[in-house]
Amino acid sequence: MNILSTIVPVFVIILLGLYARHRGFFTPEFLDQANRLVYYIAIPAMIFSSIAKASLKTETNMAVILITLSVLVVVAAMAFVPARVLNMPKPSRGSFIHSSFHGNLGYIGFAVAFYYLGNQGFVKAAIISGFVMILQNLLAVLVLQFHSEKNEGGINLADTLKKPWPTLLSCRLWPVSWFPFSAFPSPKSLTGLWIY
Repeated sequence: MNILSTIVPVFVIILLGLYARHRGFFTPEFLDQANRLVYYIAIPAMIFSSIAKASLKTETNMAVILITLSVLVVVAAMAFVPARVLNMPKPSRGSFIHSSFHGNLGYIGFAVAFYYLGNQGFVKAAIISGFVMILQNLLAVLVLQFHSEKNEGGINLADTLKKPWPTLLSCRLWPVSWFPFSAFPSPKSLTGLWIY
């Protein structure tokens, strides 16, 4: 019951936004700008602020991370079966498989984690999501390239890894995410820079 009282308000807010958009309360321009503000500034600021206040040594559970990533790979592999059985066209097959493992962490996952598990649970979810997002993006590129109509001879892995896709950009911040594991103090002083 507790989880329902957490999830239902999230979807009520989504439905209210949909209703407001339908009634013309929000312009398409505003929605585009608000979406970019939330996705590129507000959510990362909230994640950074929460993680910066925590000790990654105590909040990180590598067993949970490895199990989560393994499940992600298994779900992606299992999605190949119905895609083949249903004889989907190649591009649709790629979209189906991609949708099976690529969830909505930013708008749904983080909201549920924060309101149901509290700040400590949100920190753990944010740490796990860092690994999940990298693997999701890697799998997405591989699956969508493999099922592209332009692809005739399988995936050229070396060529794929050279492309400037979002995972490589997120990996550039990898050393920053491991900073608290070092002998240096956690960057708690930086949290004052973030407004949320």
